[in-house]
Amino acid sequence: MPKKITVGIVGLGTIAQIHHLPNIVNLNNYFSIKSIADISPKLCEQIAKNLPKTISIYSDWKNLCKDPGIEAVFFLTSGAHSLMSKYALLNNKHVFAEKPLSLTVKDAKELSSISKRKKLVLQVGYMKTYEPLIKDIKQKIKTLGELRSVRLNVYHPSDDSQLTHVKIKKFNDIDRKVLNFAKKFEINQTKFSLGKLSNKWGHYYREVLQGSVIHGPSLLHSIFNELPVLEDVRIWPIINIHPNSKEPPCLNIFGKYKPYVMFEMNWLFLNDYPKYREILEINGKKGSLEVTFPPPYLKNITAGIKLYNSKGVSKKSGGIKSAFKIEVEEFYKNIINKNFDVNIKSAIKDIEWLQKIVFLGSQKYD
Repeated sequence: MPKKITVGIVGLGTIAQIHHLPNIVNLNNYFSIKSIADISPKLCEQIAKNLPKTISIYSDWKNLCKDPGIEAVFFLTSGAHSLMSKYALLNNKHVFAEKPLSLTVKDAKELSSISKRKKLVLQVGYMKTYEPLIKDIKQKIKTLGELRSVRLNVYHPSDDSQLTHVKIKKFNDIDRKVLNFAKKFEINQTKFSLGKLSNKWGHYYREVLQGSVIHGPSLLHSIFNELPVLEDVRIWPIINIHPNSKEPPCLNIFGKYKPYVMFEMNWLFLNDYPKYREILEINGKKGSLEVTFPPPYLKNITAGIKLYNSKGVSKKSGGIKSAFKIEVEEFYKNIINKNFDVNIKSAIKDIEWLQKIVFLGSQKYD
Protein backbone atom coordinates (compact mmCIF):
# COMPACT_ATOMS: atom_id res chain seq x y z
CA MET A 1 0.00 0.00 0.00
CA PRO A 2 1.31 3.48 -0.83
CA LYS A 3 1.97 5.91 2.00
CA LYS A 4 -1.02 8.15 2.67
CA ILE A 5 -0.43 11.88 2.93
CA THR A 6 -2.56 13.73 5.50
CA VAL A 7 -3.88 16.96 4.02
CA GLY A 8 -5.73 20.11 4.92
CA ILE A 9 -7.92 21.98 2.44
CA VAL A 10 -8.29 25.76 2.52
CA GLY A 11 -11.11 27.18 0.39
CA LEU A 12 -14.28 25.20 -0.32
CA GLY A 13 -15.80 27.18 -3.17
CA THR A 14 -16.72 26.37 -6.75
CA ILE A 15 -13.54 24.76 -8.06
CA ALA A 16 -13.07 22.81 -4.83
CA GLN A 17 -16.63 21.44 -4.87
CA ILE A 18 -16.64 20.50 -8.55
CA HIS A 19 -13.14 19.09 -8.94
CA HIS A 20 -10.61 19.07 -6.13
CA LEU A 21 -12.63 17.74 -3.19
CA PRO A 22 -14.13 14.79 -5.11
CA ASN A 23 -10.74 13.97 -6.62
CA ILE A 24 -8.92 14.07 -3.28
CA VAL A 25 -11.64 11.94 -1.66
CA ASN A 26 -11.52 9.40 -4.50
CA LEU A 27 -7.74 9.20 -4.29
CA ASN A 28 -8.06 7.68 -0.82
CA ASN A 29 -5.02 5.49 -1.37
CA TYR A 30 -2.96 8.67 -1.67
CA PHE A 31 -4.58 11.20 0.64
CA SER A 32 -6.37 11.38 3.97
CA ILE A 33 -8.28 14.62 4.55
CA LYS A 34 -7.67 15.69 8.14
CA SER A 35 -8.79 19.33 8.17
CA ILE A 36 -10.74 21.92 6.19
CA ALA A 37 -10.99 25.70 6.43
CA ASP A 38 -13.13 28.39 4.83
CA ILE A 39 -14.29 31.90 5.72
CA SER A 40 -17.86 30.57 5.69
CA PRO A 41 -18.47 28.46 8.85
CA LYS A 42 -21.76 27.09 7.48
CA LEU A 43 -20.04 25.96 4.29
CA CYS A 44 -17.43 24.12 6.35
CA GLU A 45 -20.18 22.36 8.28
CA GLN A 46 -21.98 21.30 5.10
CA ILE A 47 -18.84 20.05 3.37
CA ALA A 48 -17.74 18.19 6.50
CA LYS A 49 -20.94 16.10 6.42
CA ASN A 50 -19.57 14.21 3.42
CA LEU A 51 -16.09 13.76 4.89
CA PRO A 52 -14.75 11.52 7.70
CA LYS A 53 -16.27 12.29 11.11
CA THR A 54 -12.81 12.81 12.60
CA ILE A 55 -12.16 15.84 10.40
CA SER A 56 -11.17 19.14 12.02
CA ILE A 57 -12.79 22.44 10.98
CA TYR A 58 -10.82 25.66 11.17
CA SER A 59 -12.09 29.21 10.78
CA ASP A 60 -8.52 30.47 10.47
CA TRP A 61 -6.34 28.93 7.76
CA LYS A 62 -3.21 29.76 9.77
CA ASN A 63 -4.27 27.38 12.54
CA LEU A 64 -4.79 24.66 9.93
CA CYS A 65 -1.25 25.24 8.64
CA LYS A 66 0.14 24.93 12.17
CA ASP A 67 -1.58 21.57 12.75
CA PRO A 68 1.30 19.08 13.28
CA GLY A 69 -0.86 16.24 11.98
CA ILE A 70 -1.06 17.74 8.49
CA GLU A 71 1.65 17.05 5.92
CA ALA A 72 0.30 19.00 2.93
CA VAL A 73 -2.13 21.85 2.28
CA PHE A 74 -4.34 22.53 -0.73
CA PHE A 75 -5.01 26.26 -1.17
CA LEU A 76 -8.16 26.45 -3.32
CA THR A 77 -9.29 29.98 -2.50
CA SER A 78 -9.69 32.68 -5.13
CA GLY A 79 -7.00 35.32 -5.51
CA ALA A 80 -3.24 35.15 -5.01
CA HIS A 81 -1.78 32.47 -2.75
CA SER A 82 1.70 33.80 -1.95
CA LEU A 83 0.95 34.77 1.66
CA MET A 84 -0.76 31.47 2.43
CA SER A 85 1.86 29.38 0.63
CA LYS A 86 4.73 31.04 2.47
CA TYR A 87 3.07 30.49 5.85
CA ALA A 88 2.41 26.82 5.09
CA LEU A 89 5.94 26.20 3.82
CA LEU A 90 7.43 27.84 6.91
CA ASN A 91 5.26 25.48 8.96
CA ASN A 92 6.78 22.52 7.09
CA LYS A 93 3.81 21.73 4.84
CA HIS A 94 3.89 20.71 1.19
CA VAL A 95 1.77 23.12 -0.85
CA PHE A 96 -0.63 22.79 -3.76
CA ALA A 97 -1.79 26.31 -4.65
CA GLU A 98 -4.46 27.11 -7.19
CA LYS A 99 -3.55 29.83 -9.66
CA PRO A 100 -2.46 32.50 -9.35
CA LEU A 101 0.46 31.67 -7.08
CA SER A 102 1.59 35.26 -6.74
CA LEU A 103 1.01 38.75 -8.12
CA THR A 104 4.71 39.57 -7.87
CA VAL A 105 7.84 37.96 -9.26
CA LYS A 106 9.62 38.72 -6.00
CA ASP A 107 7.21 36.65 -3.90
CA ALA A 108 7.21 33.75 -6.38
CA LYS A 109 11.01 33.59 -6.28
CA GLU A 110 10.97 33.70 -2.48
CA LEU A 111 8.48 30.81 -2.35
CA SER A 112 10.66 28.79 -4.71
CA SER A 113 13.67 29.42 -2.50
CA ILE A 114 11.82 28.39 0.66
CA SER A 115 10.47 25.17 -0.88
CA LYS A 116 13.96 24.14 -2.00
CA ARG A 117 15.60 25.07 1.29
CA LYS A 118 13.03 23.20 3.37
CA LYS A 119 12.71 20.34 0.85
CA LEU A 120 8.96 20.78 0.46
CA VAL A 121 6.83 20.47 -2.66
CA LEU A 122 5.37 23.68 -4.08
CA GLN A 123 3.02 23.08 -7.01
CA VAL A 124 0.79 25.55 -8.85
CA GLY A 125 -2.61 24.29 -10.03
CA TYR A 126 -2.13 24.79 -13.76
CA MET A 127 -4.55 22.03 -14.72
CA LYS A 128 -4.25 22.47 -18.50
CA THR A 129 -0.58 21.49 -18.32
CA TYR A 130 -1.69 18.05 -17.06
CA GLU A 131 -3.94 17.20 -19.98
CA PRO A 132 -3.33 13.53 -20.91
CA LEU A 133 -2.44 14.41 -24.51
CA ILE A 134 0.31 16.97 -23.79
CA LYS A 135 3.04 14.47 -24.73
CA ASP A 136 1.15 13.53 -27.91
CA ILE A 137 0.82 17.21 -28.80
CA LYS A 138 4.57 17.72 -28.47
CA GLN A 139 5.28 14.68 -30.63
CA LYS A 140 2.82 15.66 -33.33
CA ILE A 141 4.23 19.19 -33.53
CA LYS A 142 7.48 17.60 -34.70
CA THR A 143 5.64 16.17 -37.74
CA LEU A 144 4.36 19.57 -38.89
CA GLY A 145 7.64 20.63 -40.42
CA GLU A 146 8.85 24.20 -40.11
CA LEU A 147 6.31 26.07 -38.00
CA ARG A 148 4.64 29.23 -39.25
CA SER A 149 2.02 30.18 -36.66
CA VAL A 150 0.55 29.43 -33.24
CA ARG A 151 -2.91 30.69 -32.33
CA LEU A 152 -4.83 30.26 -29.07
CA ASN A 153 -8.51 31.29 -28.96
CA VAL A 154 -10.53 31.37 -25.74
CA TYR A 155 -14.30 31.97 -25.89
CA HIS A 156 -15.34 32.80 -22.33
CA PRO A 157 -19.04 33.08 -21.39
CA SER A 158 -20.17 34.31 -17.99
CA ASP A 159 -19.32 32.09 -15.02
CA ASP A 160 -22.99 31.78 -14.07
CA SER A 161 -23.86 30.33 -17.47
CA GLN A 162 -21.11 27.74 -17.05
CA LEU A 163 -22.50 26.54 -13.72
CA THR A 164 -26.12 25.80 -14.59
CA HIS A 165 -25.43 22.03 -14.43
CA VAL A 166 -24.26 22.08 -10.79
CA LYS A 167 -25.51 23.34 -7.46
CA ILE A 168 -22.70 25.04 -5.58
CA LYS A 169 -23.07 25.25 -1.81
CA LYS A 170 -22.61 28.78 -0.47
CA PHE A 171 -23.84 30.85 2.47
CA ASN A 172 -24.00 34.50 3.50
CA ASP A 173 -21.92 34.16 6.66
CA ILE A 174 -18.55 35.22 5.27
CA ASP A 175 -16.21 37.20 7.51
CA ARG A 176 -15.87 40.49 5.63
CA LYS A 177 -12.79 41.47 7.62
CA VAL A 178 -10.90 38.55 6.13
CA LEU A 179 -12.03 39.47 2.62
CA ASN A 180 -11.05 43.10 3.12
CA PHE A 181 -7.61 42.11 4.39
CA ALA A 182 -7.06 39.87 1.36
CA LYS A 183 -8.20 42.61 -1.02
CA LYS A 184 -5.89 45.18 0.56
CA PHE A 185 -2.97 42.75 0.40
CA GLU A 186 -3.58 42.07 -3.29
CA ILE A 187 -3.87 45.77 -4.11
CA ASN A 188 -0.53 46.42 -2.41
CA GLN A 189 1.08 43.51 -4.26
CA THR A 190 -0.29 44.82 -7.53
CA LYS A 191 1.16 48.27 -6.89
CA PHE A 192 4.52 46.66 -6.19
CA SER A 193 4.35 44.86 -9.55
CA LEU A 194 2.92 47.61 -11.73
CA GLY A 195 4.31 50.73 -10.09
CA LYS A 196 2.37 53.93 -10.69
CA LEU A 197 -0.11 52.57 -13.23
CA SER A 198 -3.72 53.54 -12.50
CA ASN A 199 -6.07 51.37 -10.44
CA LYS A 200 -7.98 50.21 -13.54
CA TRP A 201 -4.85 48.44 -14.82
CA GLY A 202 -4.24 46.90 -11.41
CA HIS A 203 -7.79 45.55 -11.31
CA TYR A 204 -7.44 44.20 -14.86
CA TYR A 205 -4.14 42.52 -13.97
CA ARG A 206 -5.54 40.85 -10.84
CA GLU A 207 -9.02 39.87 -11.94
CA VAL A 208 -8.68 39.10 -15.65
CA LEU A 209 -5.05 38.38 -16.50
CA GLN A 210 -4.12 36.54 -13.29
CA GLY A 211 -7.65 35.21 -12.84
CA SER A 212 -8.19 33.65 -16.27
CA VAL A 213 -5.77 34.61 -19.05
CA ILE A 214 -2.94 33.04 -17.03
CA HIS A 215 -4.02 29.61 -18.26
CA GLY A 216 -2.78 30.62 -21.71
CA PRO A 217 0.91 31.15 -20.88
CA SER A 218 0.96 28.14 -18.54
CA LEU A 219 -0.34 25.96 -21.39
CA LEU A 220 2.12 27.40 -23.90
CA HIS A 221 4.96 26.77 -21.46
CA SER A 222 4.00 23.12 -21.10
CA ILE A 223 4.02 22.58 -24.87
CA PHE A 224 6.83 24.80 -26.16
CA ASN A 225 8.94 25.13 -22.98
CA GLU A 226 8.97 28.90 -23.54
CA LEU A 227 6.66 31.84 -24.08
CA PRO A 228 6.37 33.94 -27.23
CA VAL A 229 7.90 37.39 -27.29
CA LEU A 230 5.08 39.93 -26.93
CA GLU A 231 4.85 42.68 -29.56
CA ASP A 232 1.39 44.22 -29.32
CA VAL A 233 -1.94 43.98 -27.53
CA ARG A 234 -5.45 45.17 -28.33
CA ILE A 235 -8.08 45.58 -25.63
CA TRP A 236 -11.70 46.34 -26.44
CA PRO A 237 -14.11 47.83 -25.51
CA ILE A 238 -11.44 49.68 -23.54
CA ILE A 239 -14.12 51.27 -21.35
CA ASN A 240 -14.77 47.79 -19.90
CA ILE A 241 -11.37 47.81 -18.24
CA HIS A 242 -12.88 50.01 -15.53
CA PRO A 243 -13.31 48.08 -12.22
CA ASN A 244 -17.03 48.89 -12.13
CA SER A 245 -17.69 47.40 -15.57
CA LYS A 246 -20.19 44.52 -15.57
CA GLU A 247 -17.95 42.47 -17.85
CA PRO A 248 -14.24 42.52 -18.73
CA PRO A 249 -12.93 43.63 -22.13
CA CYS A 250 -11.71 41.27 -24.83
CA LEU A 251 -7.98 40.84 -25.37
CA ASN A 252 -5.93 40.23 -28.51
CA ILE A 253 -2.20 39.49 -28.17
CA PHE A 254 0.41 39.46 -30.95
CA GLY A 255 3.94 38.11 -30.74
CA LYS A 256 6.34 35.54 -32.12
CA TYR A 257 8.28 32.47 -31.10
CA LYS A 258 10.92 32.79 -33.79
CA PRO A 259 11.30 35.29 -36.64
CA TYR A 260 8.97 33.21 -38.81
CA VAL A 261 6.62 31.71 -36.19
CA MET A 262 3.87 34.21 -35.51
CA PHE A 263 1.81 34.00 -32.32
CA GLU A 264 -1.69 35.25 -31.64
CA MET A 265 -3.98 34.82 -28.65
CA ASN A 266 -7.59 35.95 -28.40
CA TRP A 267 -9.28 35.96 -25.01
CA LEU A 268 -12.88 36.86 -25.75
CA PHE A 269 -15.39 37.48 -22.97
CA LEU A 270 -18.76 36.73 -24.58
CA ASN A 271 -21.38 37.02 -21.87
CA ASP A 272 -24.17 35.09 -23.63
CA TYR A 273 -21.99 32.65 -25.57
CA PRO A 274 -23.47 29.11 -25.43
CA LYS A 275 -20.47 27.43 -23.79
CA TYR A 276 -16.79 27.84 -22.98
CA ARG A 277 -14.45 26.97 -25.85
CA GLU A 278 -10.67 26.93 -26.08
CA ILE A 279 -8.78 25.99 -29.23
CA LEU A 280 -5.03 25.88 -29.86
CA GLU A 281 -3.96 25.80 -33.51
CA ILE A 282 -0.38 25.12 -34.60
CA ASN A 283 0.45 25.42 -38.30
CA GLY A 284 3.54 24.16 -40.08
CA LYS A 285 4.66 23.70 -43.68
CA LYS A 286 3.61 20.02 -43.60
CA GLY A 287 0.35 20.23 -41.67
CA SER A 288 -1.70 21.62 -38.81
CA LEU A 289 -2.56 20.51 -35.31
CA GLU A 290 -5.78 21.58 -33.61
CA VAL A 291 -6.27 21.03 -29.87
CA THR A 292 -9.69 21.56 -28.28
CA PHE A 293 -9.75 21.97 -24.50
CA PRO A 294 -12.73 21.16 -22.26
CA PRO A 295 -14.78 23.72 -20.32
CA PRO A 296 -13.33 24.14 -16.81
CA TYR A 297 -16.48 23.28 -14.86
CA LEU A 298 -17.32 19.97 -16.55
CA LYS A 299 -16.04 16.72 -15.08
CA ASN A 300 -14.33 13.74 -16.72
CA ILE A 301 -13.67 15.52 -20.02
CA THR A 302 -10.24 15.96 -21.59
CA ALA A 303 -8.65 17.74 -24.53
CA GLY A 304 -8.90 16.25 -28.02
CA ILE A 305 -6.62 16.71 -31.01
CA LYS A 306 -6.97 16.77 -34.79
CA LEU A 307 -3.94 16.37 -37.05
CA TYR A 308 -4.20 17.63 -40.63
CA ASN A 309 -1.52 16.43 -43.06
CA SER A 310 -1.03 14.76 -46.45
CA LYS A 311 -2.62 11.55 -45.12
CA GLY A 312 -5.86 13.34 -44.28
CA VAL A 313 -7.30 14.07 -40.85
CA SER A 314 -6.66 11.97 -37.74
CA LYS A 315 -8.29 12.46 -34.34
CA LYS A 316 -7.42 11.41 -30.81
CA SER A 317 -9.16 11.83 -27.46
CA GLY A 318 -7.51 12.07 -24.07
CA GLY A 319 -10.06 9.76 -22.44
CA ILE A 320 -12.08 10.57 -19.32
CA LYS A 321 -9.37 10.99 -16.67
CA SER A 322 -9.40 14.76 -16.29
CA ALA A 323 -6.41 17.06 -15.96
CA PHE A 324 -7.78 18.15 -12.58
CA LYS A 325 -7.43 14.61 -11.25
CA ILE A 326 -4.03 14.06 -12.84
CA GLU A 327 -2.56 17.22 -11.29
CA VAL A 328 -3.64 16.04 -7.83
CA GLU A 329 -2.10 12.61 -8.47
CA GLU A 330 1.09 14.32 -9.58
CA PHE A 331 1.14 16.37 -6.38
CA TYR A 332 1.18 13.13 -4.41
CA LYS A 333 3.94 11.67 -6.60
CA ASN A 334 6.01 14.83 -6.25
CA ILE A 335 5.81 14.53 -2.46
CA ILE A 336 6.78 10.86 -2.49
CA ASN A 337 9.56 11.36 -5.05
CA LYS A 338 10.79 14.57 -3.40
CA ASN A 339 10.34 16.66 -6.54
CA PHE A 340 10.14 19.96 -4.71
CA ASP A 341 10.15 22.91 -7.14
CA VAL A 342 7.60 21.60 -9.63
CA ASN A 343 6.49 24.38 -11.99
CA ILE A 344 7.59 27.57 -10.27
CA LYS A 345 10.18 28.65 -12.84
CA SER A 346 7.52 28.72 -15.54
CA ALA A 347 5.06 30.38 -13.12
CA ILE A 348 7.54 33.23 -12.64
CA LYS A 349 7.84 33.66 -16.41
CA ASP A 350 4.04 33.66 -16.65
CA ILE A 351 3.82 36.53 -14.15
CA GLU A 352 6.37 38.55 -16.13
CA TRP A 353 4.47 37.85 -19.37
CA LEU A 354 1.16 39.06 -17.91
CA GLN A 355 2.81 42.18 -16.55
CA LYS A 356 4.18 42.91 -20.03
CA ILE A 357 0.60 42.76 -21.38
CA VAL A 358 -0.41 45.43 -18.86
CA PHE A 359 2.52 47.67 -19.75
CA LEU A 360 1.85 47.34 -23.49
CA GLY A 361 -1.84 48.05 -22.93
CA SER A 362 -1.27 51.09 -20.74
CA GLN A 363 1.18 52.58 -23.26
CA LYS A 364 -1.42 52.24 -26.00
CA TYR A 365 -4.62 53.26 -24.20
CA ASP A 366 -3.62 55.72 -21.45
